[in-house]
Amino acid sequence: VSYVASEDGVVRQIPLLIKISDNFSASLDMEMLRVALGSKQYEITGDNNLTSINIGNFSIPINQRAEKRIYYKQYLEDQFISAVDIIENNFEPSIFQNSIVYIGATAIGLDDIVATPTNPLMSGVEVRANVLENILNNINIYKPQWTLYLEVIELFVLFTSIIYITLFFIPLAGIG
Repeated sequence: VSYVASEDGVVRQIPLLIKISDNFSASLDMEMLRVALGSKQYEITGDNNLTSINIGNFSIPINQRAEKRIYYKQYLEDQFISAVDIIENNFEPSIFQNSIVYIGATAIGLDDIVATPTNPLMSGVEVRANVLENILNNINIYKPQWTLYLEVIELFVLFTSIIYITLFFIPLAGIG
């Protein structure tokens, strides 16, 4: 399961499940969480209207496409260890204890760089780490249903204003 960029090319959400025929397949993030928790399965709530994925004590809200919105935290240098440091044994092994670890490349030439709301060049492994950290810390971003109505009202007010200005003020400018 890969990234889904918005129309502007920015990754704001990521699919946690993908439906293949009548079955769901889990993303890398969900499988890592399942294995770390020692769980055998997921519970998907919402029949025709997906609402969340439950695993262990975690309930992860999703949209209709089984996507989770991602909160991107500030980049923290100390959460990354260079491959060179691993090879040269230049790190504290205890930092891996009781941790879920992603191993991945961050070089731009490897084509796993995506744009996010906080960084135009973020490595894919960092996106994945943010997703899992969101789940583990119960960080969820919601877009309430009422925002659709607000957007429609805003568009109505905008277009009404444009028509009003065009019909009443522009002809007045020609008089003077």
